[in-house]
Amino acid sequence: MDEKWTLRIDDARRRAFIIAEGFATEEKSEQAAEEFLRLLGGKSVDLVVDLGKMTGYTSGARRAWQECFYPVRKQLKRMLVVGASIPAMVRMGATVVAAVSGVPISFYKTMAELDLAVARDRTG
Repeated sequence: MDEKWTLRIDDARRRAFIIAEGFATEEKSEQAAEEFLRLLGGKSVDLVVDLGKMTGYTSGARRAWQECFYPVRKQLKRMLVVGASIPAMVRMGATVVAAVSGVPISFYKTMAELDLAVARDRTG
């Protein structure tokens, strides 16, 4: 599967979405990270990262996202990772990126599970 990044901001729900597919390379990750920062602007969001179709990554790709998130870490309330069958190495990479960036992270199998957890958080 070819590497593909889909990025969008949902202003109404205060969420940023990053959808990763295939094997992430440093070059395309850097390009996607730049675009993410442009879209984010000064917004404060929950970061939803769909890694369900990601197969792996280079260390340069992981560094690109760490370097992207660290300066805006105060704008990222939390990282909500979605994917029913995320490869262990990809899951570990997401955990490292979140830890280095200082952003709390949670994992969910589906968007429905994520939405239910977020709704529970709001109602206490």
